[in-house]
Amino acid sequence: MYGWCNITSMTKLNDLVIIIQGYSFRESVLSLPSGDVAVIQSGDLDLYGNQFFGYELPKIKFENEKYLLQENDVLLSAKGFSKAMVFRNSKYKSIITSSLFILRPKNDQIDSDYLAAYFNSIEGIKTVLRLSSGSSVRSITKIDLADMEIPTHSLIKQKTIGEAVKTIHDILENLDTKKFLLDSLKTSITSKAFKEIK
Repeated sequence: MYGWCNITSMTKLNDLVIIIQGYSFRESVLSLPSGDVAVIQSGDLDLYGNQFFGYELPKIKFENEKYLLQENDVLLSAKGFSKAMVFRNSKYKSIITSSLFILRPKNDQIDSDYLAAYFNSIEGIKTVLRLSSGSSVRSITKIDLADMEIPTHSLIKQKTIGEAVKTIHDILENLDTKKFLLDSLKTSITSKAFKEIK
């Protein structure tokens, strides 16, 4: 049924992307009123990847352009449970902390949505866990990540797979939003209906 998904080859990640470790802050990141650069941390990726949680990201003053994100960069968690997202359409210049990696495609051999979909898949998560170390919070190194081999297809197939997964994610996110609104409405109705009259 899914013959079109059959793997074409295995390719080292280092041959497909530039891997950049996020900026290491010495202290907790605190938002500044004058801040114009958004800071993304591992916990800001949702359960499906590819999206931030709904809250506002902290913003700081930051001038090192080496760490600024570019459109279609893939962000991958360096610690804990493997999650990935594609960075796009941001209102602000943005950077990531050291709890994340930037995977920046070198050329047109890899599609960003396909790459994020792989790292969010069961197969991708298993591969990252195999290469991770640590007893309580597992983490993966830049060296191990570079040597990781990932399944690749023709670019057309990658785009088809990546777009299909992204579409499903968008539907799931829409359902989550509807569920949240309905739960809020239910809570409001029951709170008003059953509240003690004083």
